[in-house]
Amino acid sequence: MKYSKYLIISILICSSLVNWACDDRVPDAASSTNSNLEITAMQAIADGGGESVGEVVSGYSSMRIVATLQNESGQAIKDKAISFSHNGTGGSFSNGSSETTDENGQVVNVFIPNSSEQKVDATTTPAFEGLVVTLTYGTSLTAKAEFNVYQEQDDVWPYTMYVSSDVDNIKLDNGVTTAQITAQLFNKTNTPLQDVILSFSSNKGYIESEGTTDSTGSVVMTFQDNGNQDDIGLANIVCTFEHPAFSATVSDSAQVTIGTDNGLSLQILPVTYDDAGSTVVVGEDISGSISYTRLIATVTDTSGNFISGIPITFLATSSNDPVGTITYVNEVSNTDGQVVAEFDDGGNVYKDNPGTPNYEGVTVVATFGDKTTAPENFNVYAEDDVWPYNLFVNTDTDVISLDG
Repeated sequence: MKYSKYLIISILICSSLVNWACDDRVPDAASSTNSNLEITAMQAIADGGGESVGEVVSGYSSMRIVATLQNESGQAIKDKAISFSHNGTGGSFSNGSSETTDENGQVVNVFIPNSSEQKVDATTTPAFEGLVVTLTYGTSLTAKAEFNVYQEQDDVWPYTMYVSSDVDNIKLDNGVTTAQITAQLFNKTNTPLQDVILSFSSNKGYIESEGTTDSTGSVVMTFQDNGNQDDIGLANIVCTFEHPAFSATVSDSAQVTIGTDNGLSLQILPVTYDDAGSTVVVGEDISGSISYTRLIATVTDTSGNFISGIPITFLATSSNDPVGTITYVNEVSNTDGQVVAEFDDGGNVYKDNPGTPNYEGVTVVATFGDKTTAPENFNVYAEDDVWPYNLFVNTDTDVISLDG
């Protein structure tokens, strides 16, 4: 039993030594000699909700301050009192004027200015005239947080936002080609706003929904396609910041075209309909309901295979002005890769005058995404311009033999 008791005591001592050696935080009795107190984060936040904003404005926003206390070896010093003071005419701290470090040696406190506080640095002088929060550990170890406190919303609002793209076009290639979207945010004094969360959206393609500004007030986001045919076309990328304390919004946008290497061709045919409703190809488009011009656009991939499900639009002009009405049989390409429509002249005549430089007939193009076909031209005649037709029949011989 005697040896058993010594064995138990030895095990307990070893266990205590192991636990002490594995704890990288300094115990309560750690010396404060050569300690380091550092402010690790500062962020203006909206009163009430705590969302990140650009600056401190009396009655609207406050300053969140995070500091860490460590010894000379970089180990956290916990359970130590850090005092907070400031040089303002009023204001308070959310956790009082003293805060105790947690197990990571960290303290968090929020400076809340009074409703009339105004301390803004004059950039023309070497001294800092803004608000200074001083954190103190012991009798002499200090760290200072310096920032401006504005009195009115109008001192900093409206914000200014700039959004741009490094390229105008990307391809429909599942993100192989991308655009770098840069958003910049400044307040009314042209000060860049750091650590502000901006929202992003786009009607086509893909971009992350949020990004945080850096010290220059900028954030760079990557925009790409989703690999879907619906992405083809002009993408409108919008960046927005809604100030939660001011209940006001600023936004800007950039445009990027998502293109494709697919082929697009256009064919036109003058047609009419017989009594059974069947299509009959005729010689020309005649104004009114006598005959129409059929428009056929075909989409193919790089191997010449038909692509279905592609939305295609037609545009008809005469002397560069839109004319007529286009009635679609189908608005997206079918299994033959075709979109079919008809041009209705509305009873008007569109006939080119060869003696002028302009084309007075009808010019039509087909478009999808960044693809536009070469123009096709045709005239729309009055009935008397083309009817009656003249029909000539002849043969190359007068006689053939009965020879099977």
